[in-house]
Amino acid sequence: AVSPLNPAGVAPLADEFARILPYGWLQRAGGQMYGTNRNWDTRLGLFAPLLIYEASSTVAFLQASGLLSEQSTYGANIGAGFRRRHSEADGLYGASLWYDMEADPDRTFQQVGVSFESLFNNLELRANGYVPITSGSHIRSATPPLVGQRETVLTGFDVEAGGPVGGLSQLWAFGGYYFYTDRDRSLTEDPIHGVTARLELRPKEDVAFSLAYAYDDVFETSLFGTVTIPLRNLGQLFRSECECTLPRYGRLVNRRNRLAIHR
Repeated sequence: AVSPLNPAGVAPLADEFARILPYGWLQRAGGQMYGTNRNWDTRLGLFAPLLIYEASSTVAFLQASGLLSEQSTYGANIGAGFRRRHSEADGLYGASLWYDMEADPDRTFQQVGVSFESLFNNLELRANGYVPITSGSHIRSATPPLVGQRETVLTGFDVEAGGPVGGLSQLWAFGGYYFYTDRDRSLTEDPIHGVTARLELRPKEDVAFSLAYAYDDVFETSLFGTVTIPLRNLGQLFRSECECTLPRYGRLVNRRNRLAIHR
């Protein structure tokens, strides 16, 4: 049957919402990412629909994950938001609120965030904001004790836009911009302005291989990659090959999960 979720009528309406199911996921990231001192990390997470409003084609969801990185660094992210179908296009728009924590044996930093997204067949737009909620700066202990390293969590945002490359639905290219500032002015007098470029291969709707480049005058050149896979039978959540809105309801929110820290 034709529906707002599935304009082509590929599956019966009753089956569409039944296929939006919780799933676990694993992400491995590596390289040199701006504002991150630990170069390799592993993230284990859960994506789960909370409420489904069939009449308005809206899904409320929870996304959460835990982080393990080098030198006993650990962290967590938890976000809740919604996705709703555009009234006049085959796509979604959504928003979510976030809490992020990152710690090691010497310090703990926390921040809150907000994310906005629009997801279409041939265009994706994202914007994310990040604000620390704990003390912005920390002096890391060192040897001798009179010599230490000051760390500051940065406040900022990033935006990104992209689309398929050469008409290939599985290969996407993105360009973006990020802005960060030190609220205490303890390390940086001027704001940080940077640009990003990213390629992402999606052999399945919920599997992604991403390679990203970034540059700014403070962190200079960054090159990092991520691999994200679901912890279930591939294709179990969205069995059909339809070009419809439904699969995008269960996609992970794409944002910076590591805190941006200036040292």
